[in-house]
Amino acid sequence: YFVLDTAPTGHTLRLLELPFEYKKQIDMKLKGNTSSKPDASQGNSKIESLIRRLKNTENATFLLVAYPEFTPIHESYRAMKDLERVGINAQGIFLNHILSSVDCQSGFGLERWKLQQHYLYKAFDLYNPKPLFSIPLQPSEIIGIEKVKKLSDEIFKK
Repeated sequence: YFVLDTAPTGHTLRLLELPFEYKKQIDMKLKGNTSSKPDASQGNSKIESLIRRLKNTENATFLLVAYPEFTPIHESYRAMKDLERVGINAQGIFLNHILSSVDCQSGFGLERWKLQQHYLYKAFDLYNPKPLFSIPLQPSEIIGIEKVKKLSDEIFKK
């Protein structure tokens, strides 16, 4: 398994474009050289294999992460569309740092909660029919397999 937790979106897209760009370079090299070198064509087949794996949802899962705010939601939506243009489909979206209404009863907290609610509805409309997964704001960093498993169970209601 490979987990790429990258930011900002532009860096992620550039990272995922690398195999496609590398393949173009090898294709150009192979076209320009009638006596194709075996190592170049072998490298090309490895890149083609990687690209097929990235596009195959049986082998690769792409889940976007966004905060429930205007810019992050629209930026991740743009990233999802850019990935779709090269044949990579996101299977869902994590909405991170979701505030609890219980913790936001008045003042600043209540206003932030209302704002998040607005953008959660916007995300639902924007990403539909992709599944959205809410990740509650955590009191501390999620470090270690036990904390990851606990959060996973909470998110996926296992």
